[in-house]
Amino acid sequence: MSRYPHPDIAAQVDKIRAEIQQHGESRVGCDELCLLCPDEVSAKQEKIGIEQIAEWERWTFEYLPDGSVRFSPL
Repeated sequence: MSRYPHPDIAAQVDKIRAEIQQHGESRVGCDELCLLCPDEVSAKQEKIGIEQIAEWERWTFEYLPDGSVRFSPL
């Protein structure tokens, strides 16, 4: 069973994973971040969700000034 119960989240993580493999990083914009946290959640809950995904996937992440997030391998 996938650790990502929602198919859109699993697809987004697959896309990030492929970009990291190809380019060494993935930048996820605000619209795409909504897929990672699909329910109406607070900024704190969103950050926790992103941290959880990064931990599971063994990625680092950084919030960028434009509101996007850069994921990179550990």
